[in-house]
Amino acid sequence: MTAPRRRAGILEFFIGAAAALGGARLFASRAGKANDPFDERAGRGAPGDEPSAAAVSAGHEPADADARDIFRTMAIFGGVALTSVALMAALLHGLHRADAAREAGLTQIQRIHVTPPEPNLQPDPVGDIARLRRHEYQLLHSFARIDAGTARIPIDRAIALMAGQTLDRPDTQGDGRQPTRGDGR
Repeated sequence: MTAPRRRAGILEFFIGAAAALGGARLFASRAGKANDPFDERAGRGAPGDEPSAAAVSAGHEPADADARDIFRTMAIFGGVALTSVALMAALLHGLHRADAAREAGLTQIQRIHVTPPEPNLQPDPVGDIARLRRHEYQLLHSFARIDAGTARIPIDRAIALMAGQTLDRPDTQGDGRQPTRGDGR
């Protein structure tokens, strides 16, 4: 354990001890002197007289607030706040685990989130690229008539033609006969 961490731990201990002693003092029984005008249990300081009927009817409190009740109320609110924080932490942990499970089957490329620059003219750029690649693959690997006397052939056949190989299927000769073992093909 490093020195700064040790000092921080000691400081936290003393702060916790001071808070515990303060809380214990609030709940400790207080023995007061008889007829003490500043008795804390009465909830008021001097004078020890009851409030007048006019003060009570005007809406003034008949006694001062009790520190114990305030501490108990603060403890209840603190407990509710800590419970809320604990529930939110549990909820976020569960959501994190659900996201991790969902992303477990994805590849590295599928996990990349691409945000194109503004203005967003393509609502689905990944789908657009996939459609473009399917279309290009279909153009490169299919036959089609362009116009009279011009045709499109698959790219592998075009490469074979440029390399000087025959365009006939490999299982037939130019005249339609099956190749034999002796003709060197």
